[in-house]
Amino acid sequence: MLRLMLQVKDNGQGFDMESNFFDTGFGFLGIRERFDRINAQLTVHSQPGEGTEVIISINTVTMNSHNHGVINTH
Repeated sequence: MLRLMLQVKDNGQGFDMESNFFDTGFGFLGIRERFDRINAQLTVHSQPGEGTEVIISINTVTMNSHNHGVINTH
């Protein structure tokens, strides 16, 4: 199984992960729902004054000669 990971990190203001930041809109909710549909993971780390890190992880689609063109996701 192959896994694709994308990590984005900044040194901006950051935010308090314990606050209601994720509950005040549909932005992260929509993103999480889309990631669930494709069996991907979204991880967010942030602290006030320390910036934010977002990690996206998804299994890749694989094909081989044994599945005769059928695409399998892991």
